[in-house]
Amino acid sequence: MLVLLVAGYGAVAFGSGWRCNGDEGYRVKLINHTGPTRKPAVFIVSQRGSGTLLTAKNEEIRKTNLEKGVRYVADAGEHDPISGRAILYVEYKEGQDRPLKFGESVDGKLILDLDSGKEEVDLACYRYLKN
Repeated sequence: MLVLLVAGYGAVAFGSGWRCNGDEGYRVKLINHTGPTRKPAVFIVSQRGSGTLLTAKNEEIRKTNLEKGVRYVADAGEHDPISGRAILYVEYKEGQDRPLKFGESVDGKLILDLDSGKEEVDLACYRYLKN
Protein backbone atom coordinates (compact mmCIF):
# COMPACT_ATOMS: atom_id res chain seq x y z
CA MET A 1 0.00 0.00 0.00
CA LEU A 2 2.85 2.39 0.81
CA VAL A 3 4.33 1.86 -2.65
CA LEU A 4 1.03 2.93 -4.25
CA LEU A 5 0.91 6.09 -2.15
CA VAL A 6 4.46 7.06 -3.02
CA ALA A 7 3.93 6.29 -6.71
CA GLY A 8 0.71 8.31 -6.73
CA TYR A 9 2.40 11.28 -5.06
CA GLY A 10 4.90 11.52 -7.92
CA ALA A 11 2.02 12.06 -10.38
CA VAL A 12 0.72 15.17 -8.59
CA ALA A 13 1.31 18.30 -10.68
CA PHE A 14 2.47 21.44 -8.93
CA GLY A 15 1.55 24.94 -10.10
CA SER A 16 3.71 27.91 -9.32
CA GLY A 17 3.88 31.61 -9.83
CA TRP A 18 4.39 34.96 -8.15
CA ARG A 19 2.41 37.32 -5.94
CA CYS A 20 3.97 40.75 -5.92
CA ASN A 21 3.26 43.94 -3.97
CA GLY A 22 4.49 47.43 -4.74
CA ASP A 23 4.16 51.07 -3.86
CA GLU A 24 0.94 52.95 -4.53
CA GLY A 25 -1.09 49.80 -3.85
CA TYR A 26 0.01 47.87 -6.95
CA ARG A 27 -0.39 44.10 -6.90
CA VAL A 28 0.62 41.57 -9.52
CA LYS A 29 -0.25 37.88 -9.74
CA LEU A 30 1.39 35.54 -12.22
CA ILE A 31 0.20 31.95 -12.11
CA ASN A 32 1.68 29.18 -14.25
CA HIS A 33 -0.03 26.10 -15.61
CA THR A 34 0.67 22.95 -13.64
CA GLY A 35 3.46 20.87 -15.09
CA PRO A 36 7.21 21.18 -15.48
CA THR A 37 7.26 23.86 -18.22
CA ARG A 38 5.98 26.72 -16.03
CA LYS A 39 4.02 28.14 -18.94
CA PRO A 40 2.12 31.27 -17.84
CA ALA A 41 -1.62 30.79 -17.35
CA VAL A 42 -2.84 34.03 -15.76
CA PHE A 43 -1.31 37.51 -15.35
CA ILE A 44 -3.28 40.06 -13.31
CA VAL A 45 -2.32 43.64 -12.46
CA SER A 46 -4.41 45.56 -9.93
CA GLN A 47 -4.17 48.69 -7.86
CA ARG A 48 -5.85 49.49 -4.57
CA GLY A 49 -8.61 52.00 -5.26
CA SER A 50 -8.69 51.27 -9.00
CA GLY A 51 -9.31 47.52 -9.04
CA THR A 52 -8.11 45.18 -11.77
CA LEU A 53 -6.19 47.02 -14.49
CA LEU A 54 -5.19 44.11 -16.73
CA THR A 55 -6.00 40.42 -17.01
CA ALA A 56 -4.22 38.19 -19.53
CA LYS A 57 -4.40 34.44 -20.04
CA ASN A 58 -2.33 31.75 -21.73
CA GLU A 59 -0.95 32.84 -25.15
CA GLU A 60 -1.69 36.50 -24.33
CA ILE A 61 1.31 36.32 -21.96
CA ARG A 62 4.80 36.33 -23.41
CA LYS A 63 7.52 34.87 -21.19
CA THR A 64 11.24 35.50 -21.72
CA ASN A 65 14.02 33.92 -19.66
CA LEU A 66 16.79 36.44 -19.10
CA GLU A 67 20.24 36.16 -17.54
CA LYS A 68 19.15 37.05 -13.99
CA GLY A 69 15.40 36.62 -14.07
CA VAL A 70 12.21 36.18 -16.03
CA ARG A 71 10.12 38.76 -17.90
CA TYR A 72 6.39 38.46 -18.58
CA VAL A 73 4.65 40.82 -21.01
CA ALA A 74 0.93 41.21 -21.71
CA ASP A 75 -0.95 43.74 -23.81
CA ALA A 76 -4.11 45.25 -22.39
CA GLY A 77 -7.26 43.83 -23.94
CA GLU A 78 -10.43 45.58 -24.98
CA HIS A 79 -12.05 44.80 -21.60
CA ASP A 80 -9.16 46.19 -19.54
CA PRO A 81 -9.48 49.75 -18.23
CA ILE A 82 -5.94 50.63 -19.39
CA SER A 83 -4.48 50.76 -22.88
CA GLY A 84 -0.91 49.70 -23.46
CA ARG A 85 1.01 46.85 -21.90
CA ALA A 86 2.22 45.54 -18.56
CA ILE A 87 5.64 44.03 -18.01
CA LEU A 88 6.56 42.01 -14.92
CA TYR A 89 10.22 41.30 -14.25
CA VAL A 90 11.14 38.92 -11.44
CA GLU A 91 14.80 38.65 -10.47
CA TYR A 92 14.89 34.92 -9.82
CA LYS A 93 15.94 31.96 -11.99
CA GLU A 94 14.30 28.66 -11.12
CA GLY A 95 16.94 25.96 -10.92
CA GLN A 96 19.83 28.45 -10.84
CA ASP A 97 19.13 30.50 -7.72
CA ARG A 98 18.80 28.86 -4.32
CA PRO A 99 15.28 27.76 -3.35
CA LEU A 100 13.25 30.42 -1.56
CA LYS A 101 12.17 29.92 2.04
CA PHE A 102 8.50 30.37 2.91
CA GLY A 103 7.75 34.09 3.12
CA GLU A 104 11.03 35.15 1.49
CA SER A 105 10.73 37.72 -1.30
CA VAL A 106 12.79 38.57 -4.37
CA ASP A 107 13.02 41.86 -6.24
CA GLY A 108 10.63 42.54 -9.04
CA LYS A 109 9.53 45.42 -11.21
CA LEU A 110 6.22 46.29 -12.83
CA ILE A 111 6.47 48.46 -15.91
CA LEU A 112 3.23 49.92 -17.20
CA ASP A 113 3.93 51.07 -20.75
CA LEU A 114 0.65 52.87 -21.35
CA ASP A 115 -0.62 55.17 -24.06
CA SER A 116 -0.70 57.89 -21.36
CA GLY A 117 2.95 57.36 -20.35
CA LYS A 118 5.33 54.94 -18.69
CA GLU A 119 5.32 54.04 -15.00
CA GLU A 120 7.79 51.80 -13.16
CA VAL A 121 7.01 50.28 -9.77
CA ASP A 122 9.45 48.33 -7.57
CA LEU A 123 7.92 45.11 -6.27
CA ALA A 124 8.50 42.54 -3.55
CA CYS A 125 7.61 39.18 -5.13
CA TYR A 126 6.74 36.05 -3.20
CA ARG A 127 6.76 32.53 -4.62
CA TYR A 128 3.36 30.97 -5.11
CA LEU A 129 3.19 27.16 -4.97
CA LYS A 130 0.06 25.08 -5.31
CA ASN A 131 -0.52 21.35 -5.22
